[in-house]
Amino acid sequence: LLSFVLSQLTVRFVSAGALGQASIPLELLLSTALFVGREGFRLALTKAEVRNGDPRDARITNVSWLTVPVGALLAVVAAFVHLHQCGQNEDTTLDYKLAGMLYCLAAFVESLAEPLVIQCLQQLDVATKAKAEGSALVMKSVSCFACLRITQSSWFRSVPMFSRVQEKTNFAVTSFGVSQLAYSIVLSGIMYREVWTRGIYWP
Repeated sequence: LLSFVLSQLTVRFVSAGALGQASIPLELLLSTALFVGREGFRLALTKAEVRNGDPRDARITNVSWLTVPVGALLAVVAAFVHLHQCGQNEDTTLDYKLAGMLYCLAAFVESLAEPLVIQCLQQLDVATKAKAEGSALVMKSVSCFACLRITQSSWFRSVPMFSRVQEKTNFAVTSFGVSQLAYSIVLSGIMYREVWTRGIYWP
């Protein structure tokens, strides 16, 4: 309920252009990096047969941790693609460029939790994954709303570092990037905390 209310309030503080930039090209960039980096591993490893009934099968564990370097590589590729597209468009604002980099960083942070997500899926532990995603979603809504309020405040506009670019941008899209990064940090943090208590399958 809190997430829904904050999402509705967020719409009132952003323009249609800023909302469109955050919800279409940047979400597509994030979704592409995450999908390519993890869906293949999830499908293969959750259906793989465990040797001798041992859940700590080294083959599955080692392959699951490959999602971290693969995710890091795809995040870097996504960042280069984003910067290249920004360079091709003279109308690209600092706000959009910075938001894209935050989305790419968020993709990398979220990929850090992928081995644990695969472990939970193998153990049919839906509760841990749901708890992490639910908490992260609330944090995303709270951080987005807070960032929008801060960037539109008179205090923020009086800061010399930001006042120089304030005429060209209000950092609305960047607020969505910050919220996505907050989502990834909370998701990964809760996954590591919850799985740590019963033992993480390290490579």
